[in-house]
Amino acid sequence: MLSGSMMFGWAKPVPVNPMNMKDPKRGDIWVSLAGPLSNGILAVIFFFLFKLFFFSSFFNSAVFGSLERPIQMLVSTGLTLNVVLMIFNLIPIPPLDGSHVLRNLLTGGAAEFYERIEQFGGILLMLLVFTGVTGMIVRPVLGVIDLLLTW
Repeated sequence: MLSGSMMFGWAKPVPVNPMNMKDPKRGDIWVSLAGPLSNGILAVIFFFLFKLFFFSSFFNSAVFGSLERPIQMLVSTGLTLNVVLMIFNLIPIPPLDGSHVLRNLLTGGAAEFYERIEQFGGILLMLLVFTGVTGMIVRPVLGVIDLLLTW
């Protein structure tokens, strides 16, 4: 049902100045979680649409007619894409959103160490993607979603 293939793309970071916020650390965490949270909400919506349209007695294939397969592909792609984007963006490696969350939660020596390795984030991220590590993180989640769809 859900595609197990790994998708990859680049997005431009949105410039945010945490100093414009009352609590810069907390504000940066919330701004950083906004994207993955919106992906999570969309994934839940697509999940329930998929479950309703293709795994319930409420709808049958006659309702969609010849559009059944395209609708199934659209909803499946929307679900898969949003799950992958949510998980991927929460990885705590710069420049991903998860790195902003982790950076703002760390204190003392751990925060200093993390700041020093941030410059290597892009290289580390590429290494994780091209070695398949990110796929190993995402595939089990997609497998659980597949199980939940048929349950």
